[in-house]
This record gives sequence, C-alpha cells and structure tokens, in this order.
Amino acid sequence: MRLKRKIVVGLATVGVLGSIGTTCSVGYYQNCKIEQLETQNKQLQKSLKSTKEQNKEYLSQMKDLTDQVNDINTLISEKTN
Repeated sequence: MRLKRKIVVGLATVGVLGSIGTTCSVGYYQNCKIEQLETQNKQLQKSLKSTKEQNKEYLSQMKDLTDQVNDINTLISEKTN
C-alpha cells in the first residue's frame, strides 16, 4: 500500500513540475513575442516618420510645380489677349 501512495505522490509531483515548466515555457515565448512586436513597432514608426517627411517634400514640390503652371497659364492668357 505504501508503494502505491508514493507512486501517486510522485506522479502528482511530476505533474505539478510539468505544469510549472510548461507555464514558464509559455511565459518565455510570450515575452519573446512581445519583444519582437515592440521592435517591429519601433521600426514601423521610424518608417512612418520617414514616409511622412517624404510626403511633405512631394507636396511642396507639387505646390511649386502648380505655381509654375499657373504662372505659365497666366502668361499665355496675357499674350493671347
């Protein structure tokens, strides 16, 4: 009888340790995944900032070109009249 009780206790102990090990593995994996996502988020924020700066430059160039076209159209209109 005592042998059976020791086996049951032994299995229960292994079961608890296995659960703790599994919990630690899952927790470690989640921490790694969180770190990866944070790194990816920082990279995306840098990329977004760069894209916004390029967009501002393109809008400025477009405004300059639009002004040039309007000036040319004004000159053509004056010459035709």
